Amino acid sequence: MTEPTWKAAEKALGRRVQDRRLSYTVLDDGAVIVNVTISSACSGCSETWEGHAPEECGSGCDSCGYTGRSRSTWGIPIEHYELSDDERRQRREMRRTAARIRERRRQRHA
Repeated sequence: MTEPTWKAAEKALGRRVQDRRLSYTVLDDGAVIVNVTISSACSGCSETWEGHAPEECGSGCDSCGYTGRSRSTWGIPIEHYELSDDERRQRREMRRTAARIRERRRQRHA
């Protein structure tokens, strides 16, 4: 494994990554993993009763450092995380179309 940086990911992929703000890990077999961290209510201190939704934040315990929240990090293969070229083209075209529609509406109401 390498240090989790976008530079190492780009070197292993041979191309630019789509989002350099993320944390990437290159495994020994050359696979590139996107490190995704999620936060949720601590299971040790957020109580749920039958028929009730879990609380947004627990009351705090030793497990979560008395914050009521716990963090989990998951590794997702980059090919499942990033958009394909076709998907990126479609989204770019959708954004352009939406911008054109907004501009036409602005012109009508001006």
